[in-house]
Amino acid sequence: LLDVMAQLRPFHMEWDFGDEPGPRHPKEYLRDLAALRANDPSLKSTSAFTSESLLDESAVEIAEALRGNTHLELLDVSANRIGAVGARAIADLLREQASITRLDIDRNLIGDEGAAAIAAVLAQSNLEIILYVSVVVVFVLFSLLSPWIRRH
Repeated sequence: LLDVMAQLRPFHMEWDFGDEPGPRHPKEYLRDLAALRANDPSLKSTSAFTSESLLDESAVEIAEALRGNTHLELLDVSANRIGAVGARAIADLLREQASITRLDIDRNLIGDEGAAAIAAVLAQSNLEIILYVSVVVVFVLFSLLSPWIRRH
């Protein structure tokens, strides 16, 4: 199995974001951003930052809004256009933010640098990270592993 895994090569998949960058639902985005800044105890998670075509600037803004917040448990910024700068801002926040126990940053454009920043935080915390595994990846893995499975 390790030999097969060693043969895997990383590949880059382009996401079709379709829309212009920036919040698609600015009312909900601004509402939840204000609630985070106010440390609203009723806001344990939010979907206002998901699938919004958010860029690094928005990720930095979200991270800044969360400074001092003690109630948010799930930070879901999945399916956006967040790059390495935004991932680093989130990683910096997570180093000091104890209330966030789950991070969903899948389907973004964080690259190696952003992934390294998030991984460094994971190594130092009990943070649970949610990653998207596409059907294509599962199919490729199964295709590569099937000869080994048949032999064993």
